[in-house]
Amino acid sequence: MPTVREANGLALSSRNAYLSPEERRVAPELARILRRIAATLAAEPEAIARETARGITDLEEAGFTVEYFEIREAEALAPVTVTVAGPARVFAAVHLGRTRLIDNLPIEIATSSHGSSR
Repeated sequence: MPTVREANGLALSSRNAYLSPEERRVAPELARILRRIAATLAAEPEAIARETARGITDLEEAGFTVEYFEIREAEALAPVTVTVAGPARVFAAVHLGRTRLIDNLPIEIATSSHGSSR
């Protein structure tokens, strides 16, 4: 089932009610950063280490405390640490103030006939 999102990209969640007005301004950055990382990995599937580090840094600079940020196979959810070679997703759990936000997006690579390398 696809994630339902607000117009600004933030995943709909009852937890969003806990966000302050300033945190609501920052919260959509989570989806924006995930989209950027997913797009980069779709174009450069071997850039997992660089893009995982970049995602964490970008989230922290935006004001989030990162609980996890990782790339996993879409079906088995096994970690992908070398090259995205099949259906995969970028996952994140972050804290913004007292609110825990979670989100994930697919990595749309051109070819998906190979298994993911770990």
